[in-house]
Order: sequence, then structure tokens, then C-alpha cells
Amino acid sequence: MYVKPGSHPHESGKTLKVRIPNTHELLPDEGRDVPENQFWVRRLLHGDVLPAEPPAPQATPPTLAEILTEPAAGHEGFLATLAGPESGAAYDIRNGGARFSDYSRFPEGIGRGGTSTAAGAYQFTAETWKEEAARLGLADITPANQDKAAWDLAERRYRAQTGRDLETDLNAGNRQAQIASALGPTWPSLPGGSQSHQTQDQFDAALVRNTTAAAAADQSVNVATAPVANVAGGSGSSPATVHHTVTGDANLRITLGGAVPEGTTLGATTNGDLWGGPPRVERAMSGVPG
Repeated sequence: MYVKPGSHPHESGKTLKVRIPNTHELLPDEGRDVPENQFWVRRLLHGDVLPAEPPAPQATPPTLAEILTEPAAGHEGFLATLAGPESGAAYDIRNGGARFSDYSRFPEGIGRGGTSTAAGAYQFTAETWKEEAARLGLADITPANQDKAAWDLAERRYRAQTGRDLETDLNAGNRQAQIASALGPTWPSLPGGSQSHQTQDQFDAALVRNTTAAAAADQSVNVATAPVANVAGGSGSSPATVHHTVTGDANLRITLGGAVPEGTTLGATTNGDLWGGPPRVERAMSGVPG
């Protein structure tokens, strides 16, 4: 829920100073999203805080995600934000700092200097990993499987705590406090958790940063789609040239349509921009289907 400080009863024009539990930061006058728990409900009933509307999102120029094919970056950014404080994003680390190199199975026992069986980027305990591996059919603990298991666990725990969908709330961009609160018992490095060393604001900033990076890394764009006979200078109308200015990395995908004349190849020029237009003929490519 979104709340702001209530009015000061004795000083006109001033608001009450309300501290946020765990971080002890002052609730800003413009308000902020907070978990709907006993503390904040009681504050609301006493008039210490008031319901408030979240600020309207500011208009921004089109992003890379809007220009290119929409990525599935929301959960990737969240996982990166989660793994950082848990393990330094190290997929081969055990509780206590020892490393493992065999990804074919979950490390046995407690690692050197550790106090639990937790291991991997998301510090799964042996019991939790066994449950996730059985649910998802994971044969090993490779980084890709750790990501799958972490997302599945986060989704299920979040839904159990809130009745809501995690990816939907991540994409909404205004429920970070609720997400951290709901998943804190599972990952105590989250804001408010028993092993947390980050504030809610730090978590929010990291989530935005990591989601933006994931979106930039995962982009794919159709730069040109046209009958190749036309692209290569054959009969028919000239193909349209599609031009996108992008920031960061992108994968270039050109879709061939129509008959492909023998000796035709496609090329692309990338120099800060992605550009698709008529290709040049370089060498024969007999038997290439349309």
C-alpha cells in the first residue's frame, strides 16, 4: 500500500516524522510503497500516516525494450538483484565462502567455514534444492538450472504469501517493498531480512539497473523482411529499409521471404546503429530454400 506522513497536530503545514522499520529512514513527505502489515495498518488507523496515490510515471523517450522485440527481462533482472547480496552472483559458492566445481550434483554437507548446506548463487539449502530439482526435473546444479529453480521458488513463495503473481508485480514497478517483505523469509539478504545489508531504496535501484541491463542484453530485432529477389535487385518494388538506433548489445535477425536467387547473401552493417537494406552478392549459396 502507498502511504504518506499524516499532518502534525500542533504545527500547521508540517507532517509527522514516521520512521520505516528495519531501515529507520523517515517516510518521505511524498509517500512511498510499504508492506500491508500490522505496523503500517496500525499507523494508518492512528492517523500517523495517510493513504496516498503513487506518483504518476513520468513520460520518457522510447526505451530499447520498446523499440526492439519485448524481452523477458523482468525476472532476469530480479534474479540478478537477488543473487548479488546472497552470493556475489557466484554460482559455485557455498555458505562460508568455499567453492565447488562439480555442477553434476548438489554439494554434499556443510562447506568449510559454513554453518548450513546453502550453496549456489541463490544459496539453496540441500533440502530446498532437492524439492526444486524434483519439481522441475533438474538433473544437475548448473547456473541455468539454478536460475530456473530460484525463479520457480520465488514465484511460488510470493504467491503463497500475497496471492499475487510475481512477474506481474515486478513489471508494475511499484510493489518492490511488498516483494522484498514477502520473500525476505526465504532470502534474508532482502531489505528487512535477518541478514540484510541493503535498504529498500538500494534494492529498488539495483532492480531497475539489473532489469535494464537484462533488457539490453536480450534484445532481438527484425531489421529487414522482404522478398530476396527484390532485395537482390530483381523485379518488383524496392524493399523498405528499416532503421533503428539502439544502445547496448543487440542480436540482428534478418528474415528471408520469397525465392532466394542463387548467389545471394545477406549482410548487415553495425556501427552504433542497426541497419538493414539491400545485401550484396558475395558467393554462391546453391540450394538455399525460400
